[in-house]
Amino acid sequence: MTASDTGLDKHDWQLLSVLTLNPDATPGEVRMRADMLPPSTWGSNLRGMLTNAAWRKLSRETSEAAGRRCVICGSESFGPNHTPQNPDCHEMWVFEVVDGVLVQRLERLVALCKACHNVQHAGRAEKLGLTGDVVDTLCRVNRWVPAEAEDDIDRAWDRYELMSGLEFDLDLRALVGRIQVGDGVDLYFQADEREKLGNSWLKGPNGPIAPTLFDLPTEGEERR
Repeated sequence: MTASDTGLDKHDWQLLSVLTLNPDATPGEVRMRADMLPPSTWGSNLRGMLTNAAWRKLSRETSEAAGRRCVICGSESFGPNHTPQNPDCHEMWVFEVVDGVLVQRLERLVALCKACHNVQHAGRAEKLGLTGDVVDTLCRVNRWVPAEAEDDIDRAWDRYELMSGLEFDLDLRALVGRIQVGDGVDLYFQADEREKLGNSWLKGPNGPIAPTLFDLPTEGEERR
């Protein structure tokens, strides 16, 4: 889809391009905002496109590069019985216009604790009754009051609704030389190629790989 086909105005573009993760934030800057991805991007997550071994390797490397701590809040991650574990590996996406075309570009992989990861999947968190946790995390990380966090979640829903009618090319070139996805040697896929990229809940023949909280197909369901 080209930018000229969207009918978006200046305010819409500003909403679309909001940075939801800022691991390099300086004091006083917002480190994290609530996020949720639109339906046209579902199924294009690396966990679904790669083999289990390839995904585990990327996840481990991302965790080790971050010292096994969350890059946003600095927390360690724990599993059942408070057992230390690697933080979650999360794709940091940038939505932009390149040569007149809408593109979802992978900026980098980041290590997130469970609480911060929930904020990046705020729609699913709401369905799981975790919105209060998302508010608490936003307040803790950004030194906000609850009203500011709640306003940010509303902004994320506005952005989600805006993006739901759009289709994006997918740019994974940040990982050239580290992964292989189908026949995409340069790791750039046009919007109409995305359905063929691999396993997912909504696309592809093989179903999900080892589903977790963040694989649950609930993010885009209408709020009630």
